[in-house]
Amino acid sequence: MTPRGMLRTLLASASLVAVWACGIGPTAPPDFSDPSLAVRARSGEEFVIRLESNASTGYSWRLARPVDGQVVVLVEAQYEPPTGAMLGSSGVEHWRFRAVSRGQTTIDLEYVRPWDTAAPARTVSFVIFVS
Repeated sequence: MTPRGMLRTLLASASLVAVWACGIGPTAPPDFSDPSLAVRARSGEEFVIRLESNASTGYSWRLARPVDGQVVVLVEAQYEPPTGAMLGSSGVEHWRFRAVSRGQTTIDLEYVRPWDTAAPARTVSFVIFVS
């Protein structure tokens, strides 16, 4: 590689590091935990619904009904256990969705023990607007 080519490579690498260090690069999708606030996303964007959960009790969140796949799709759901907390402490479930086309829908979730036939301990509904 010529000295000029090495300089270009070095400058390009330094630019990427500067962008990353300033937080200008890709960011985490916005997250929502308050069902009283509407979720607004653009088509193609992802967003996360965060809900407190305590896996040690056997409870977890699940979709109360399938999402409207014409407006949003579920990307993944993950449980984040508590860090440095006492046994039995609550963690957080992260439900990541992708907005796929313009429209409005509702995402309904329920907090249940999967094996139990009792009514859900909690339910939440998030209104989603995709532009």
